[in-house]
Amino acid sequence: MVDFHLNCDFGEFDSLEFDLNNETLIDYVHAINLTCGAHAGNPSVIAACIKEALYKGIEIGAHPSFPDRPNFGRNVMYLSLEDLSAHMRYQIGALFSMAMTEGTKLSHVKPHGALYNLSATDIDICRVVYESVQKIDDRLPVYGLAGSVHQVVAKELNMLFISEGFADRRYVTAHELVSRSDPGGILQLASDSVQQVKEMLLGRVMTEKEGYQPIEVKTICIHSDHANAMLLAKELNRTFN
Repeated sequence: MVDFHLNCDFGEFDSLEFDLNNETLIDYVHAINLTCGAHAGNPSVIAACIKEALYKGIEIGAHPSFPDRPNFGRNVMYLSLEDLSAHMRYQIGALFSMAMTEGTKLSHVKPHGALYNLSATDIDICRVVYESVQKIDDRLPVYGLAGSVHQVVAKELNMLFISEGFADRRYVTAHELVSRSDPGGILQLASDSVQQVKEMLLGRVMTEKEGYQPIEVKTICIHSDHANAMLLAKELNRTFN
């Protein structure tokens, strides 16, 4: 069984929703993937989230996306590779600099939404993501879907890929998530998520098309906009920490 490491997407709101005296999702994860402002959030929220994560001793990663606020970054945008590279460097670079001004460094980069899914299957898009990170700091690892083309690109560019599994999403195959638009695509019960994570830490996942399939994950994600995100994070911590 691999070590339990939990991350969540964070900062995807437009006003401060926490203070240092209140319980937040950050209290139950090891790392946050912090919005870079393109699909959600704003500079004030980002700055506050960095301070919160530092206060709690949590790893901070950049969470770049397609520049698509109306659709929360969950629709594919058909940008040229040059334009996508510019957007990636702009977003990652901004968060990299904001972290530095708070006396800390980024721990990783994780694409968001449609860009995450596309980078898992399109090697040219995936290469743009890695090359954008490489131009800013080639020591930064990239989170991506386990078993995806990330493995190929990371090896090609001599960069670090951290394979990711999902606690709150169902799988079509070991390398493809069920669409959010599918009524069964999101795991709603904490007990179901705990069982899925337990299986993934043992190296397998239940899929719709192929039954149990092998999978290798180094980090587990929960989505902060999941209706039961706090309950899920608490239950995963109680079970695996």
